[in-house]
Amino acid sequence: MNLTIKIFSFVVMSSVYIPGAFAAWSIGDCQEAWNNRTATLSFQGPASLNIPEDTPSGTVVYEETKSGVSATIRCDTPAVFGIKSNPALIEQPAGGNLFPIKGTGLSWQITASEGGLLAGPVPSIPPGRILPTLPPLNIWYTWSSNRNNFKLEIIKTGNITGKTKLPAGIWGTIKANQMAMIDIVMSKEVPQEALSCVTPNILVPMGEYTPSDFNHNGQTPPIGYKIGLINCPKGIKKVTYALIATTPVIDREGGIVSINASSTAEGVGLKLMNDNGLPIKLNQSYTFSDYNTAGGNFSIPLTASYVRLQSQQLVSGSADTEVTFSISYL
Repeated sequence: MNLTIKIFSFVVMSSVYIPGAFAAWSIGDCQEAWNNRTATLSFQGPASLNIPEDTPSGTVVYEETKSGVSATIRCDTPAVFGIKSNPALIEQPAGGNLFPIKGTGLSWQITASEGGLLAGPVPSIPPGRILPTLPPLNIWYTWSSNRNNFKLEIIKTGNITGKTKLPAGIWGTIKANQMAMIDIVMSKEVPQEALSCVTPNILVPMGEYTPSDFNHNGQTPPIGYKIGLINCPKGIKKVTYALIATTPVIDREGGIVSINASSTAEGVGLKLMNDNGLPIKLNQSYTFSDYNTAGGNFSIPLTASYVRLQSQQLVSGSADTEVTFSISYL
């Protein structure tokens, strides 16, 4: 008699064999092996979250790692796996794995360190991630409490202004089909503030001049002025500034702008310089090197001069203009 032995093989991703496993809890077509309720993944969060106002989008502003939470599931049909947010506190994105926190300019994500198909950033439902049906053995998709870590990251994804709070409570629930596996909880309310300085408007009196006041370079003596940075809080690491013309630009590299339309003088422009007399390129960011991260009051010293425009006839009259100072807090 001939005996034929057929050998079948299969590969199961993100699963573990559990001898004698049984379903302690089931919802719909999914079962949980050990837990008899939804597990809780609770994060402490920071005491406060103070973020410089112009921090680049995509910057991780806080992270926290937790372990000690397990989940062991299997479903009778392919399972849609991911996070459903709490709509009272968190927006549900159409995809990806970043969940916007309402009214804050921040989003969060959860990343699992292990678990095969359960590992990595946990996606939004929809569309979620599909977990294939496992063979009819004691094989389960598993997060082990003593091996897997969950990392919470809070990320700047929008504009942040003034003061607000990150809410306490359930931010979202990790699910497989209808099985609510783990609630993601922020244990307390977290005060959040966008860090910036007070920057008052300034008026620079340029004085009165005659044609003889222009030097051989066609420029009047420089007038000094300062941009004030008042009540700067601790936590800002860097301040940058740029000068933005509101009138036609005559020479971007040389920092020369036109006088405004209400002026009566002709043949002059305004040259913008630093305190060493070097031209400030328009629309270009400069770092304020004297800023102290401890905060306080500061001033950025600058100078300005009238310049004669050789292509135009010089006519006396008023010569006014406006320039916008763009300050960034990083």
